[in-house]
Amino acid sequence: MKGQLRPHFLFNTLNVIAELVHEDPEKADAMITALSEMLRLTLDSASDQLVPLESEIDFVQRYFAIMQIRLGERLQYEWNIMPATRGALVPPFLLQPLVENAILHGIEPLPAGGMVTIRACLKEDELHLVVADNGVGMEAPPKLEGIGLANTRARLHELFGDAARVSLTNGNGVTVEVTIPLRT
Repeated sequence: MKGQLRPHFLFNTLNVIAELVHEDPEKADAMITALSEMLRLTLDSASDQLVPLESEIDFVQRYFAIMQIRLGERLQYEWNIMPATRGALVPPFLLQPLVENAILHGIEPLPAGGMVTIRACLKEDELHLVVADNGVGMEAPPKLEGIGLANTRARLHELFGDAARVSLTNGNGVTVEVTIPLRT
């Protein structure tokens, strides 16, 4: 499943770079550098089943940097990460597909852009992660889940069984909440 997510992300990013090479070579160069840093992080955690949330946050910050090069001020984002969650263990590549969906399907279609918010908190013995956007929302009824969300669900079920939950809320944009048992 991780093997499907990484190429999916890589091909999407390379397509963005290909668009920029002729339009804005400086931006394309900056994206290649950011992608190189992200790939280094991905290779460092390639065999890990779980990584600290702090590592996942670092990875997603680099992804935001790439997408901000592409979308400029149309993409805003904020973090609301409870400090006690930073050491919690999560599957690598957990947040990035959710953030990618929020940007590509929620924010990018809006001419004015929008905001992606990532939150992490602890409730009892569970880690709650939220990726929310104030974008266009989902179709009603939504199409089938894409690779990112389907693989996220499957990976979480494989690692945590029924103790893992993924919920989607469609309203002013889309909110995805992931709940997993707290492991440190």
